[in-house]
Amino acid sequence: MIIIISDLHLTDGTFDYTDTLNPGNDINHDVSSEAFELFWNHIYRIVTANEADFIKKITLVLLGDILELRSTTKWMDDKCNPSGSRPWKEHDNNQIEVCKKIIDGIDDNNGESLKYICPKKFNQVKDNSNGLRQLIDHDIEIKVVYVVGNHDRMIVVHDSLKEHVQDRFGWEFSIATDGIGEGHVFMVDDIGLLAYHGHGGEKPDIIDFYKNYEEPPIGALLSDVFGRLMYHTQNSEFKKLITFSMELDNVRPSSDKFAWILSNLPDKDEDPDELAALRKILKQCLKELLDESDLIFDFLYSRLREEMDKIPWWGDILISLACLFQSKKKCLKKTLMKLLRNMIENLRKDEEEYPLIKIFEDIQNNIFVKLIPKLLKKKKNRFSGPDSRYYKNAHHEMKNKVDTPYKYIVYGHSHRYKLIPLITFRGLKDTFYFNSGTWRKTVEKNIFPEKSGDFQKWNRMTYITFFSESENSDHIFDIWHGNLQTDKDF
Repeated sequence: MIIIISDLHLTDGTFDYTDTLNPGNDINHDVSSEAFELFWNHIYRIVTANEADFIKKITLVLLGDILELRSTTKWMDDKCNPSGSRPWKEHDNNQIEVCKKIIDGIDDNNGESLKYICPKKFNQVKDNSNGLRQLIDHDIEIKVVYVVGNHDRMIVVHDSLKEHVQDRFGWEFSIATDGIGEGHVFMVDDIGLLAYHGHGGEKPDIIDFYKNYEEPPIGALLSDVFGRLMYHTQNSEFKKLITFSMELDNVRPSSDKFAWILSNLPDKDEDPDELAALRKILKQCLKELLDESDLIFDFLYSRLREEMDKIPWWGDILISLACLFQSKKKCLKKTLMKLLRNMIENLRKDEEEYPLIKIFEDIQNNIFVKLIPKLLKKKKNRFSGPDSRYYKNAHHEMKNKVDTPYKYIVYGHSHRYKLIPLITFRGLKDTFYFNSGTWRKTVEKNIFPEKSGDFQKWNRMTYITFFSESENSDHIFDIWHGNLQTDKDF
């Protein structure tokens, strides 16, 4: 029996917030232990309902973004990170020690939850009525396999981190065939199952995947940018600023983070001090980025160069003339540096002279309304939409594997549960695409009206199970997907 879950994003708690006067304002980014108890109780019922005598082994697949290695204050803390390492730096062995501290912090912060998915901690589950305990008592072997995603990719980049995770949690890393790297994909020929985190593929997520797992994506830099904002806001004295910025980490998709900020900006008449404090924080963040601008630019340019190389010859001439015959690289750097300095200069002005909302609107409109859709070359058709890339990649994957046993492909990454029938090959093989969703709280923008800045919050939970023929003659796969909204979600 194979069980797949993904996108838990367990954190070290450094971006959580506790309001001692009003607990309703608390911000906690992690999955409660009650969710894991519910999960194993469900699994126990499935096992007993499907002739438990035939199920002797359970493999729990953690399909990426389980450990949150990006969103933490430890990258900004000089004591934890004296070398100034960053999650987006390439070939940086200084990341190892910072990541070990983050991983240890995640372990400490999620002790009650991790005992349900870590073989080395299973003995800490004392409640005999719990599904996990009952499965263990019935001598059912439980193995946990780890597949990395984009937020935890550094684990497989550095061998010592892989060993640290194995020693601390007892997780195995998936071993794949076809030359695919260890920990990148989970494959079961007998079932016809392929499972990736889902940010790569024929048309990868250009924000969160670049060439391969060894190369940090642009998304690692974006996490650093938003992390700085969260870090400095967290240290302010204003509760409203803290609560709305701590929630940034839950906003999906990431492109809506600016819309979230815009919808939660302090009112200049009601909260002038908070607005002034936010301007100061933003100026501090931009100054820090400016100090690292050379490294940041080289990192960005290497990832945007392929798109820039597609500019036609006449476009190159126009750029060269506009930049006094400088190269595209120098021209882009000059433009970005000017943009950064202009933003800092505008932040020095008061609210009446240059409103903060205008600064964010400029970023939102120029980057997430004009630039990114252009890079993605989005075309509207019946397959377009926020999830189309994933099942298109899955379809392409299946077409390339006509003569293989694979017929079920599972991704995570998008935080959106899906089950989509893909294609039938010669009437012999029906293929499906699954998305394993998330267990993380979701903050998502309303669809209507189109330019709405209103968001809603709720909790999600998805798991997918697959059965071999020897385990059950009736069931092939089983999916449980739940949504929960409480008063605390508002």
